[in-house]
Amino acid sequence: MNSINDRSKNKKKIHPCHISTTEYYERNARAYYDQTVNLDISRRYSPFLKLIPANGNILDAGCGSGRDSLFFKQQGYDVVSFDISKELVELASRLTGQNVLHMSFGDLDFKNEFHGIWANASLLHILQEEMDDVLEKLSRALKNNGVLYASFKYGNKERTDGDRFFNDYNPGWPLENPPPVAGSKSPTCRSAERGVI
Repeated sequence: MNSINDRSKNKKKIHPCHISTTEYYERNARAYYDQTVNLDISRRYSPFLKLIPANGNILDAGCGSGRDSLFFKQQGYDVVSFDISKELVELASRLTGQNVLHMSFGDLDFKNEFHGIWANASLLHILQEEMDDVLEKLSRALKNNGVLYASFKYGNKERTDGDRFFNDYNPGWPLENPPPVAGSKSPTCRSAERGVI
């Protein structure tokens, strides 16, 4: 199975922190997969899924190992997944039994397609200066009254840890006041234990 559906089309100059972070996940894909594929985060699913209609459409944004995509599929949801790492795209495709898109947040071009977007530990790699644009793209991808789940590391700064870039936030930000989007769309956002729902 050729699982790479390359939707990467963002030809803008890529910030060095994104290159470094992507290269880290390429080099360490198998180790990252092994560390996360069986990690139990089931307590995070319930607050998100209770807001998604049965058999609804979910975008797993920055799916990593594919663990969460697989869980959502097993619950009967229609799941589209993407990741920026080609190696993780291959591993996640094998795990889920479906093609995972190879793309970045900058490549997002979905419109009114998803009841929910699951961005578990992925938006934390986005620069503060890029966050508003990414959140606007995610908002456009949501159906009316769609839900965005995002998790971050606690803090209030941009930093690097080894080769990876992190953008840490305190609870409530960045989704306390989501960017306005044309039309009546307004994603449901509220504080959650270690993330934003």
